[in-house]
Amino acid sequence: MARDSWSVLPTDLLSLVLNLVSFHDLVRLTAVCKSWRQPVLDGLQRRHPNLPWIISFDNGKFRKLDLCDPWLKKSYSLVKTIRRDGVKKLLLGTSAHASKYGWLLLSKQEVKSHGSSSISYLFYNPFCNKIIKLPPLYLSKDKHASKAMFSTTPTAPDCVIFVLSQVFVTREKKVIYMLSTCKDKKWTSFLTTDGWGGSYVQDAVHMDGKFYCVFNQLYRSYFKLGIFNVALQEWSIEQYYWPEGWFMQNRSMHYLIEFDGELFLVTTPCSFSWKIWQFDRSRKTWTRTKSLGDRVLFLNHMPSSPSSMAAVGEAMEFANMIVHLGRSGYKTFTCKDDQGDWTHHQTRDWYRRPEHSFWIDSPNFQT
Repeated sequence: MARDSWSVLPTDLLSLVLNLVSFHDLVRLTAVCKSWRQPVLDGLQRRHPNLPWIISFDNGKFRKLDLCDPWLKKSYSLVKTIRRDGVKKLLLGTSAHASKYGWLLLSKQEVKSHGSSSISYLFYNPFCNKIIKLPPLYLSKDKHASKAMFSTTPTAPDCVIFVLSQVFVTREKKVIYMLSTCKDKKWTSFLTTDGWGGSYVQDAVHMDGKFYCVFNQLYRSYFKLGIFNVALQEWSIEQYYWPEGWFMQNRSMHYLIEFDGELFLVTTPCSFSWKIWQFDRSRKTWTRTKSLGDRVLFLNHMPSSPSSMAAVGEAMEFANMIVHLGRSGYKTFTCKDDQGDWTHHQTRDWYRRPEHSFWIDSPNFQT
């Protein structure tokens, strides 16, 4: 057999080979030879590069870990890959906090002596099977980290990790928060106090050098927005009132979303009706949004790392829609009335979801 026989493999036979290999091996095949690189890249790019994928796993155990392309209804198991490359031992026992830029932010809590604990944060990229470890964040026994978010891709030098930890002081009816940021692999923390003990943080987002946190006030006519200025290391809380006669119910959820420098809040008073609010920073008011125009919102099952994108290319099908990731697929919601209620439009079931699933930004295989 000639030495160059693999490099001149007919296209139809090469396609058969590509259909049999795992996802990560498919990516590695781009480095075999020049004649293979472009066909492999063409196949990867055809898998809806402008739309997010889904990563699904059983939280903490990672006996199941799937990377799913919902648009082509194709799934790739990563279990053998993380075992082979020694990544699984770093993932065991972790919980997911956020998903952006193709990376997951995970944490693992370890209890120390006298009840104190430390939390080890790490980033995981399932597309290239890479880990970025962060130094542990130490907490006293009365604190627990409730929300974590990051500002930009973890490989950027200006990436900041933001963690909000809570301490409930029942006697004084107050909640004390510990704010922690990590930059250049160094943690900085300080304490602040909120005046009402019934609030808890549901979602967080980064925009214009600030982390915004939304707090759910059950059965109240208002909600609170926490704002942390990274450069100034300043924390403030603002209070906003809902329209007359409207309040958040027990199972309501809040999603904070940034898109092109604008801040949006998606609320779910019930599972069949959603509401979208846009923040007017000049007037300090929230207004009901009845149209997303050429945008599409991708929401996870629970408030964590929602994303938004322009509905171009393959995403045109979802223009002016909410795409919500559920237990066995995803649902789309549209606004069809003058009240600004976004109602269920269509359900697309195709996979059985493990314990946890997140939308994750698709990679750019050309870079």
